[in-house]
Amino acid sequence: MDLPKLHCYGNKVTDTFFDSLANTDNIELFANKAVQTIIDYKWKLAKEYTIKKLFVPFIIFMALYFSYSNYIFPARFHEAEPAEG
Repeated sequence: MDLPKLHCYGNKVTDTFFDSLANTDNIELFANKAVQTIIDYKWKLAKEYTIKKLFVPFIIFMALYFSYSNYIFPARFHEAEPAEG
C-alpha cells in the first residue's frame, strides 16, 4: 500500500489523516496493517521527542524542586526562628 506524504510531519495530508484517526469511532481501523505500520513509525519519532524535550526537563525540575523544598527552604527560613519562652 502506497501512502505518500504520511511519513512527514507538518504536512497538511498527514495532519488531516491523523486528525481523522484521532476522532474516529470505528476502532476497527486500527486493525488495518497499514495504519498500524504508520502509527508504529510515527510513535518512534514522537517517543524520542517526548522523552528528550518533555520528560527529561520535567525530571530535572522535580529534582531541583525536591532539593529546594526539603533542604534549602527549611534551612534558610525555619531554623533561624527564635525560641519562645
